[in-house]
Amino acid sequence: MEEILLNKTETRCLVYSGEQADIFEKWVHYFGATDPNELDLGMLMAIHDWVMDRLEPRARGQRQER
Repeated sequence: MEEILLNKTETRCLVYSGEQADIFEKWVHYFGATDPNELDLGMLMAIHDWVMDRLEPRARGQRQER
């Protein structure tokens, strides 16, 4: 059977798990917003990709180790 892949517009109705919702909220606050409606669509799509990969924002001032 052929696998059907969802495009970005079809995935907007997916529901986040509790952990993913927490990560999403952290990203929103990381960018200085109190509500997701304060961010543009491009930023929200980037955040969604990071949430799906379970990537959390680093604390401000924290440097990445090389």
